[in-house]
Amino acid sequence: MREDNELVVGDKVEMLREKDVSCKTMIEDMTGNGLYLTGVPIKSGRYVPLRVGEVVSLVFYRETGRHSTKMRVVGFERKGEIRYAWLYQLTIPTTDQRREAFRVSAIINIQVCKYLKSIERDLLVNPDLSGVPVFDSVVSTDLSVTGLSLITKRIYEPGEKYLLKLMIEESRGKISPFGVAAEVARFDSGRSGSTYYVGMRFLNQTKRQSEYLSKYILTQQQKLIKYRRHR
Repeated sequence: MREDNELVVGDKVEMLREKDVSCKTMIEDMTGNGLYLTGVPIKSGRYVPLRVGEVVSLVFYRETGRHSTKMRVVGFERKGEIRYAWLYQLTIPTTDQRREAFRVSAIINIQVCKYLKSIERDLLVNPDLSGVPVFDSVVSTDLSVTGLSLITKRIYEPGEKYLLKLMIEESRGKISPFGVAAEVARFDSGRSGSTYYVGMRFLNQTKRQSEYLSKYILTQQQKLIKYRRHR
């Protein structure tokens, strides 16, 4: 039986290099003796210049929290036009069980709106952001109490601030708008070069907002655990 802190083929991971530059990739294959094959990440339309001997961190998420392990780049291979890297695991994955690190896969429709300080103060009163200009309509890939990741075809710059309207599905299919201020923390290009992955960090959350997200995330975790037990 797989342990929560073990990597398996198909796991989506974040690769952290020098200065904590984050790139998304996936575990494509493994040998069972500490070697893992991943796609060489693409950033700004180009392959990240990994080097043999370089040590990177791989970060992945489970219901139990955020896990990370150190890997050394030991070789490369190419299949068609796609480049892959062989990584050798140096450390046993460690677990960060901080509440804010818990993250669940979540496909949520989101409207990215202009950041207005005056509107941010009244998000609980005006969660649907009435009258605020909409820049982008996107979907999320995952969600935590402190932020989310989304997919877009628009270019974002780290540090930019926005107001987000999340259309959260509650019980019995009811959709409720949830407004929150956020800042771009990470921007990565996808393999196609036209799809981008954006990490957003929530700003100035109230206790009520944080508790609402915590409850929603806990519910999603419970649903996922129940689903896996009955597969």
